[in-house]
Amino acid sequence: MEVTRHNFRETLPLVGEALDACQFYAFDCEMTGLFVSDRNGLAEGKPPAYLHDMEDRYEEILQSSEAFVINQFGLSTFEWNGSSYQAKTFNFYTFPRPFEEYQPRFLCEASSLDFLSQHKFDFNKWIHDGIPYMPGSLRDKKLKMIESPQRRNEIVPMAEEDKMLVADLRVMVRKWLLHEDSAELLLAPVNAYQRALQYQELRKDQFGYSDPPGFYTDKVDGENGRAMIKLVRASSEEVAQREKDLLEQRRNAIIEASGFSEVLDLMRISGKPAVGHNYSFDVAYSLHSFVSPLPSSWEEYRKLVQWQFPGGIFDTKLIAKKLFGNCSEPIDTSLGSLYNLLTVGDFLSEESRLITEAASVSPRQDLVLHSQGFDKYAHIAPGELAHEAGYDAFMTGTVFACLVAHASDIAETSSSEEEDGQLSSMRFDVIESLAWKMHLTRSDMEYAAFSGQEDVPPRQHIIYVRNIPEHLQVRRGNELSRDLAKKGLSGVRVTVLENGLKALIEFPDAETASNVGLPLLTEMYQDADVQEYSAFREDVKAKRDLVINKRKEKSRFRPRPLDTETKNSSSKKQKGKDGLDQGIKCSIM
Repeated sequence: MEVTRHNFRETLPLVGEALDACQFYAFDCEMTGLFVSDRNGLAEGKPPAYLHDMEDRYEEILQSSEAFVINQFGLSTFEWNGSSYQAKTFNFYTFPRPFEEYQPRFLCEASSLDFLSQHKFDFNKWIHDGIPYMPGSLRDKKLKMIESPQRRNEIVPMAEEDKMLVADLRVMVRKWLLHEDSAELLLAPVNAYQRALQYQELRKDQFGYSDPPGFYTDKVDGENGRAMIKLVRASSEEVAQREKDLLEQRRNAIIEASGFSEVLDLMRISGKPAVGHNYSFDVAYSLHSFVSPLPSSWEEYRKLVQWQFPGGIFDTKLIAKKLFGNCSEPIDTSLGSLYNLLTVGDFLSEESRLITEAASVSPRQDLVLHSQGFDKYAHIAPGELAHEAGYDAFMTGTVFACLVAHASDIAETSSSEEEDGQLSSMRFDVIESLAWKMHLTRSDMEYAAFSGQEDVPPRQHIIYVRNIPEHLQVRRGNELSRDLAKKGLSGVRVTVLENGLKALIEFPDAETASNVGLPLLTEMYQDADVQEYSAFREDVKAKRDLVINKRKEKSRFRPRPLDTETKNSSSKKQKGKDGLDQGIKCSIM
């Protein structure tokens, strides 16, 4: 189902119903770009990408999330009916429309827009018909100000001109109230500061009417577009009703401007497990755009992810690598390839058929069916609408369902017991153990963990050399690699940092690094500091802490979502039986 700003409000209840009824949901995003920088921070002393820890990775993700936006969001829910999953898929166009002080700016990466264009993305529909949004935390802050308006600081006029303006205003309004021949009073146009003085005086109980003062105010445009204040005579009941109507209009305007953020609210409140494919940027962009500005550190970000996805979150790329990692034939774990491998059957190429047999996979064409009214993707060729967010979300959820079924076959734990008129939930350690884990590319870490202890490799095979004297500095790593090879150490990888002032030297194993590499490098660089890799991480952490502290200082007045709707979301979580128990255990149909 395609959703734009024109049918968003009428579709939103369907989204809520689908999330309430499903066993899990999948999501996918299309964005205006991925990487702000060239991803090479060696000159600043950062490690190469494959040695990044999660704080390094998060810094990269944070920069991208603040720079680019989501232009299409796909959501697909999967409800078990006793024999198959019924999928309800929504394809949302989203565009960040300005509202009051929320004036979003964003970057576009040429390669990303070119990629979308090649896949027939409708840029006119995105801009003209995209659903507006703002972070839910900003929406909640604005709504809270309506319910509990802040007390204004009193303006004290200092200039004689301003004092006379206030005095004349009192006389003019009192005179107008005493003579009932005119229903309206139009004040002369003034500048913004003087207009604030006028509003301040008009709120005071000084015109003989204590509650309210016998009129209400409107701002109107005068000649040349200059703003003017108009007073309209009204009873206390009429003034009270008008104030109530204005508050309701203001509330509705905020909710309308926040738009798509409500979908993220529904996803969170459902408490159901979420599924993505290689979802690092999908999650970060979604949280930053629709929930709250991202926090400064990885640890705080992990808490935000847990809060937004209380039912847990799964990565189909990671699950596939775990299930098919020992196959005799390599398995392509890209989304389209996995979808073909697990579902298509008769349409597989001969090469894919051989891989299917090697992985002992039986294609499951009927495990997931499209629900009535959600059949946009029912009659298309496999991959025909790939990279449309809705279709990718559908493929992601279908792949997950097939992976769970495949894991069930491996574990031989399929069950046909009845529970509440449905098949009982399938529970597999191989799936449960992968909740809250995100696949990582370009890394010696297998995954990132959003919950529990992170598995960070010690990297004891790496030696760190810093403060290298100028006459010993090398500009290219292969120069030092050749020197070490001449001394009998082959297979050594050297990364030059800060233009030769520092270097990371990677040996084949920790024993070689400790027993051979460390003494040799100490001899070669007697005037430098030759240390273990842990010293390098300490240097990186010290620099990063300075950056994080600056970010915290800059953003300490930002609204955060963790204090909003906590009571409602927790009650919803306790109500459902599906999903993770406090975000740890998973139950999937």
